[in-house]
Amino acid sequence: MRQYRRSLPSVALALALSACSGSSEGTEDTPSPPQALPATAICGGVLNTAAGDALEGLTSSSTYSEIDEVGSEDVVTVAAAAAELKASPRTGKPKTRAYLCAAQAEDEHTSGSIQLSARWVELRPGDQDWASDDHWSVYDVSGAGKKTTRYPYASASSLSGRLEFHCPKGAGENEDTVLGVDMMSFRLARSGREEQAPEAIVRLMYSVAVKLATDMGCLEESRLPRTLGELNPLPLAK
Repeated sequence: MRQYRRSLPSVALALALSACSGSSEGTEDTPSPPQALPATAICGGVLNTAAGDALEGLTSSSTYSEIDEVGSEDVVTVAAAAAELKASPRTGKPKTRAYLCAAQAEDEHTSGSIQLSARWVELRPGDQDWASDDHWSVYDVSGAGKKTTRYPYASASSLSGRLEFHCPKGAGENEDTVLGVDMMSFRLARSGREEQAPEAIVRLMYSVAVKLATDMGCLEESRLPRTLGELNPLPLAK
């Protein structure tokens, strides 16, 4: 997984700039530490209450600090990502990924971190396997029992997941292209809580997906439910 880093000026640079300024008071501005926020307040409030509770339950942390970049990519708002995704042409390769949220738990006993992103996904035969296995739990998010690309599909492990849904905007006008919300994590679940992780990850991705589909103007077509009730993984493949 690509390394996270905050976009903060270094202390050395701050000191050098202060020395050059010739300040008579001999003081310099130092970067403020990242603000600790509840789960539902990070990343512009992209996580709803259920998603925030799921994240806090896994990490045992009640506060998180936002991360401004993932690798060399800026984390952007859902609205900005939606505008860019809608503008992607039907032909040609769209931008690989837009990062919507990156944060790290601030509990003294854990440093678990998450990143949530969105991208257009051109599906190939077999990409959506509507059955769980020993490592991945698959969910029928809509609860409709319709196993087609026109209905939301979610798959999650203890560390990562993907949720894909129909959104006929931009590149999504292509028959086999869906909009995907992906989640990656590091040290997400506290020891003994790994079995809770797949469902929690789906709840986080679902919260982001609803906000993204709303801003994309395709919430109705996505068939994402307005609320996410009890989640049960699909049976193992026979």
